This record gives sequence, C-alpha cells and structure tokens, in this order.
Amino acid sequence: GAGKTFIILDLAVSLASGETFFGRMVKERVGVAIFAGEGSNTIPNRLIVAKNAKAGDDTLPIAWLGEVPDMKRPAEVAAMIPRLRAVDAHFRETFGARLGVVVADTLAATFDLDDENENSEAAKIIRIMRGISDALDVTVMPVHHFGKASDTGLRGASGWRAG
Repeated sequence: GAGKTFIILDLAVSLASGETFFGRMVKERVGVAIFAGEGSNTIPNRLIVAKNAKAGDDTLPIAWLGEVPDMKRPAEVAAMIPRLRAVDAHFRETFGARLGVVVADTLAATFDLDDENENSEAAKIIRIMRGISDALDVTVMPVHHFGKASDTGLRGASGWRAG
C-alpha cells in the first residue's frame, strides 16, 4: 500500500518517453521490462493512468511479464535472457530505444524467497540480478518492502542493502 508499483510505472513512463521523473531529466530514453510478481492484473490500468499524465495515448516501450518463472532456478533465468533479448530487439525496431531497465516487482514475489532474512539467499538473488544485468547491459531494479518501521530500512537480510 506504499505506492511502489505506481512509482515504478511512473518511472517506466518517464524512461520510455523521455519525460522528467520527479523533476529529474531522463538522459537516455530506454525501454522497460517489468517482472510483475505481485498484482500483474492491475498493471494495464495503472500504466494507462501513469501514461496519461506524461505521454497521453503514445505507445511506449514498456512490457510486463505477469507469470514470472522461478527466477531462483538457473535454467529459468537462462531461458529468460533470450526472451528479454527479443523484447530489446522489438523495442529497438519499433521505438528506436533499447531495453535499459528490468524491474522485479517485488523482489520477494519475483524470486519466491524462502527466507528474505537470510543473507546467503540475498547474496544468491543479487548474483542472479547482476547476471541478468551483465548479460543484457541493463539496470535490474528490484522493488523491495520496507520493514515494519521505515526508519529501520529494508525488510529482511542486511545483504539487500549491501548488494
């Protein structure tokens, strides 16, 4: 209920359209792919709302995946790389923009965490995200929950902050 997905969609629209994000200039217009581990059925309507404010009816290089594979399994990650390359090729051909950001919304749902308090699990997931980033030359942006008190920072292992 903190508005995480709305913020991500607003950022995606800014990146895909070149419009400012909270007053910050977008230096490179890029496409965005979203792993929607939570609330994937709400993405289309939320995206319309986010687009109307900045890009109107323009079609933008934004894609989302509602049925997220088991991203903790190396074979599933390996199979996802060519799919994301195809998204990149489509974005380049259709919009003249490369795939630049892959969002995991949320980290816990996308990676089906057994224990997000466990630093070894956090380190494993961070390595997977780095692998995706390196393979595709993209920024992988996890969306994560805060703890019960916002002043304590991210929920779970200290490794999330370190990674």
